[in-house]
Amino acid sequence: MDDKGGFPYEPSFLFFPYSSFCILHSAFNPKGYLMFWFKGKSKFNPEKVKKAAKKACFKNLGHAGAAIRLTARRSIRKSKTASLRDTPPHTRRGQLKRGILYAVDKNKGSVIVGSAYTIVGQSGKAHEFGGKYKKQNYPRRRFMGPALEKNESKLPKMWKDSIK
Repeated sequence: MDDKGGFPYEPSFLFFPYSSFCILHSAFNPKGYLMFWFKGKSKFNPEKVKKAAKKACFKNLGHAGAAIRLTARRSIRKSKTASLRDTPPHTRRGQLKRGILYAVDKNKGSVIVGSAYTIVGQSGKAHEFGGKYKKQNYPRRRFMGPALEKNESKLPKMWKDSIK
């Protein structure tokens, strides 16, 4: 403050982007404008940033796996007849649809999406890549590859602004 009771400067706010202190003050200057200024201390904590990044990665990998799984499940239809070559397979009882699962590996930072062997056996592999299953030749009927391709453009958006 100067000797007249006012402030020597008259901006409506003061901002110090690289200040090392943070204390909020407010007052009226002689022209009646409310003024704020602050000082503060900040510390960079790399462990906290790593922890937030790991948490966001785990969360977003789960969202990505779920989105791919949902797209793959929706592409498979129930029908008693087989689907055409290079179209998603049909399922008679819905077992292939239920057998598509995903799992996030926190340590490796990865997600696995696909048909579970314990539920559908080798049939998921036979449909996706073509080949023999139960003494029958299966044509290639991809369902996981196209599901990934459909979601490919959405994946980067899941990570945007995720570290908080």
